[in-house]
Amino acid sequence: MNVDTLNFLFLSQILTLLVVRAEDGSIIGRIVDLTAAVGPVYPRITGLIVSPRWQRKQIFIPWSFVKRNTFRKSVTVAGLTAQNHEFSSPADAQILLRGSGLG
Repeated sequence: MNVDTLNFLFLSQILTLLVVRAEDGSIIGRIVDLTAAVGPVYPRITGLIVSPRWQRKQIFIPWSFVKRNTFRKSVTVAGLTAQNHEFSSPADAQILLRGSGLG
C-alpha cells in the first residue's frame, strides 16, 4: 500500500495557515479553502485556495507545489511563479471543501 494513502489532514488543521515560499521564506498569503477530488473514502486534496497579501483576488495553488510535512504554522510551497498560479483555477471535477461538509 502506498504511504501517501494513509496520510490525511482535517480541514480545520490547515485552514487559515500562512502559505510561504520555500525559496526565500516570503509569505504569499493565507489559505481560505482547499480543492479536492472526491474519492472512494476521503476526498483527495488537489490544491489550495489562497488569499494573497498583494491582491484581493484569490489564487489557486496546485497541491503538487506543496512540500510535505510542513503543516504546523504554515504551508511551504516550492517552484511557484506568477505564471503558474495567478490565473489558474481548479478543474471542474474538483470541489471546494469549506462549506461542503466533506472537510
